[in-house]
Amino acid sequence: MKPNIDSQWQHSSGSIYTVYDFSNEKTTQPDRYPVMIHYKDVNGDKWSRPLSDWHRSMTELKVSY
Repeated sequence: MKPNIDSQWQHSSGSIYTVYDFSNEKTTQPDRYPVMIHYKDVNGDKWSRPLSDWHRSMTELKVSY
């Protein structure tokens, strides 16, 4: 399952991140160019990791109104 842009996630360490982009979505060589998820922390520092590794340590924060 691909996370939504602007969704918020909590890492197993407790840090909170917001998804802001994806790359390599149209790759024809996923072993060489995996789909990447790009996310930022509350300080605006940017990070990326393979989408296939995302759910290993991230839990979505559900917004309640």
